[in-house]
Amino acid sequence: MVNIVLVNSLRDRIESLVKEFLLPTNIDGHDLKAPQVISGYLNESKRSPEADPQEFKAELPAVVVRFHRESDGGQRNVVKIRVIVITYSEDEQNGWIDSLNVANRIKIGLKQNPIIDQRFQIDDESFETEQPDEQPFPEWVTYITFDVLVPQVQYEFEWEGFYK
Repeated sequence: MVNIVLVNSLRDRIESLVKEFLLPTNIDGHDLKAPQVISGYLNESKRSPEADPQEFKAELPAVVVRFHRESDGGQRNVVKIRVIVITYSEDEQNGWIDSLNVANRIKIGLKQNPIIDQRFQIDDESFETEQPDEQPFPEWVTYITFDVLVPQVQYEFEWEGFYK
């Protein structure tokens, strides 16, 4: 449950960070729009009312916030988060720039205020940004991964039974 709350809180924060971006979209009839920000996985939708019903595609631009893995041991409980920024551009030379700009805005915004929902803390030294060499043109992808410190489960010990 804690991880779900974390992912949804990050989704809300990231949505506020990217709402000013107006980027090209792959949806017919829409020139520019802010990225949709979702947790988990992209839904697929029809590209246009005239599209073949068999042709489904995710609506872009989009930012996906995902739980990646958790390490709970020792003195820390750390959740690794992966943020996937996906933009759309038919510019073969410069299409990658939008994806990287959105990723940078997210990273800067999260580092400026690393406390999430008054209970999670982003480890600001853990950020990694990656743009794969192979891009699914005309879609452009940038990954951000970072660690978040989450509260640890505390051991409950009944002292009354111990002293009997």
